[in-house]
Amino acid sequence: METLGQVFRDGELIVAVDLATDVSDQGKTKEEDLSRLKIGLKSIILFILNFSKKIGTLK
Repeated sequence: METLGQVFRDGELIVAVDLATDVSDQGKTKEEDLSRLKIGLKSIILFILNFSKKIGTLK
């Protein structure tokens, strides 16, 4: 899966934002930051899938 994101420095931290979902995370290195962002994106996708199943919009 590909997405569009933005990475920028905020003081001592590097912040990555996924522009499609507005999920963001931060880290001390770009690699740490992107790794944490991937975890956040996986979590939100799993939440949406589980929620959709519960309300019956996804079978």
